[in-house]
Amino acid sequence: MGKLIIDNRTNIEMENILPYIKAVLAKGRISNNGKQYCYGISFHNGVNVYSDLNKKSDRLIVMKEGEWWEWVWQNKSNNFNSA
Repeated sequence: MGKLIIDNRTNIEMENILPYIKAVLAKGRISNNGKQYCYGISFHNGVNVYSDLNKKSDRLIVMKEGEWWEWVWQNKSNNFNSA
């Protein structure tokens, strides 16, 4: 994958989101048999980063705690098995 999409769904400024993105990328592709970044990582302050694997890109979605289930419901056609 050559393209990374950062989908910031919070009111946190992008420069303050980047350390969370860096932490996810540092863990590498550990989900979906090594094809995808971790399905979901929760940080101590309620920030969560979820990954989505597109055909030509990776997408990391940043949300606040409690918004994940709504997102999963909207994207239920995707394959979200436990890592």
